[in-house]
Amino acid sequence: MRGVNRESREITLENAKRRISSMAGSLGLTAHHTESAFRLFLLALQHNFVRGRKSEYVISSCLYVVCRREKTAHMLIDFADVLNVPLYYLGHTFLDFCSLLNLQLPVIDPSLYIERFAAKLGFGDKTHAVANTALRLVQRMRRDWIITGRRPAGICGADLLCRWLVLVDAAALAANTPIDLTKYPADLVVTSFYKIFGHPTGIGIARICDSESAALLNKAFFGGGTVEASLSTERYHVLRKSASERFEDGTVPFTSIVALKFGLDTLLEGPAPGGMANIQRHTFCLAQYLHAQLAELRHYNGAPAAVIYGRHHLKDSSQQGPIVAFNLRKASGEWVGYKEVEQLAGMENIHIRTGCFCNPGACHYYLGLTSAEVKQNLAAGHVCWDGHDVMNGKPTGAIRASIGYMTSWEDIDTFLSFLKKYFVETAPVLATVGALSSEAHKELDLRLSGLFVYPIKSCKGFEISGEWEIGDHGFVYDREWMIVDEMGSGINQKKVSKLCQIQPLVDREQGKLHIDAPGMERLSLDLDRFPDEEIALDVPVYGDEEVKEWCTLVRKSPTKLRKAGRSRGGQTEDEAVRA
Repeated sequence: MRGVNRESREITLENAKRRISSMAGSLGLTAHHTESAFRLFLLALQHNFVRGRKSEYVISSCLYVVCRREKTAHMLIDFADVLNVPLYYLGHTFLDFCSLLNLQLPVIDPSLYIERFAAKLGFGDKTHAVANTALRLVQRMRRDWIITGRRPAGICGADLLCRWLVLVDAAALAANTPIDLTKYPADLVVTSFYKIFGHPTGIGIARICDSESAALLNKAFFGGGTVEASLSTERYHVLRKSASERFEDGTVPFTSIVALKFGLDTLLEGPAPGGMANIQRHTFCLAQYLHAQLAELRHYNGAPAAVIYGRHHLKDSSQQGPIVAFNLRKASGEWVGYKEVEQLAGMENIHIRTGCFCNPGACHYYLGLTSAEVKQNLAAGHVCWDGHDVMNGKPTGAIRASIGYMTSWEDIDTFLSFLKKYFVETAPVLATVGALSSEAHKELDLRLSGLFVYPIKSCKGFEISGEWEIGDHGFVYDREWMIVDEMGSGINQKKVSKLCQIQPLVDREQGKLHIDAPGMERLSLDLDRFPDEEIALDVPVYGDEEVKEWCTLVRKSPTKLRKAGRSRGGQTEDEAVRA
């Protein structure tokens, strides 16, 4: 019996090698692929994977595993076509085989199929050019996370068949990178001068390469000067033929267009003189410096203070723009909310962006947020731009430092000093007094160093000295007033971070409320203009033009000062406190 079993096994292996060679020949695979597939078949035989399955399915699975490892331009459907069997059954066998041997195969690269598909689509003498364009598109789609989760064959088909009228949104790229449209041709290119210069707003470029591309832009409405004829009695109008005449409604912003000259001159003669190539080198060096310094930030216990996202390790300005996206952690490992960082940065006159930056794909990938978690956060109340920066132990966004041509080395060092000041722990944080035992209380020498009153909600406070009265709700004049918008709604620092720079001061001897802010003359108001009794409904509003003008200058929109409805009366002599 042993001899019969041995003979049967040898026949099985001989037949398998012959079938593998035959199938490999049909698909243009080499002897190397055949030998590799045969070794996989031996493993399948040892694990009894062949029993109960069609041998051609097992053989195809072995060959396809080799193709995936060797990154050949073969698909599983090619094997199904050779065998003339449904792809479903062959795919089921392939997946079972990978699971049995715990095979970790590389993700399919769509660019492997571009040349093959292009040759079959009849592009003629343009086949090579079309294939090269499609390859560049695949590479760009991979960088922008468009490929993730999509079928490789679908990506290739889209890149090849659309002839791809390509629209490039160069708003961010044009701010610091030379753009050569002869090297990377595009049918439509748009950019914003605001992104480049910071001023003027509302003006940009839309470059349309030919009339074919322009004809595809169907404008559903029209404005002044953009039509050849229109009717008021029915929905009818005929747009002008020229693309510029068709899309530029009304009077063009000619003053902004004139201002562009000075912006372009600044690019040539400013902090990084010599044009966009020098700006690219300047900004990229600053970004790499910031990245390196962030990576070195450590808490007292050695834990990293920053978690950095992106591809800065590439060391190539053509692959990585001058931005650094990151989040901060405490020494304990807890996340620091990005909104807290943004608000403190505003107090230090540092402007950063937070959130997902209109790039949910990369944001969710780097933060490790699943689709289910994003939906769960939405159901819990989180939407873009709100203050829910950490939910269920994960950040919902990140911090972005964007570097432009005007950014200097001193700016980067200032930002790093800010992060070290507020977010790098140099010693363990003392536990709250309430959490300490009575024995620990005795060992601590706790002293009250000062008391503060905040007359206007969300603005600065001042230290009180001498005697100070206590009312029904705490210290008199503490949070007695607020700044409200034109609708009467209170404004806080979450809405307007500049409130942290407003300094109120109560002068009880003169009966005055003094209010100071950077770049503003002092505003002094009589305290007795507010009634002492608490008013629940008809809350008095300082509506004098002087007050309105001062508050509006601070916020740049109509605002007023309002009493918050807290009582200042009712205290007794025993309720006075000496600070």
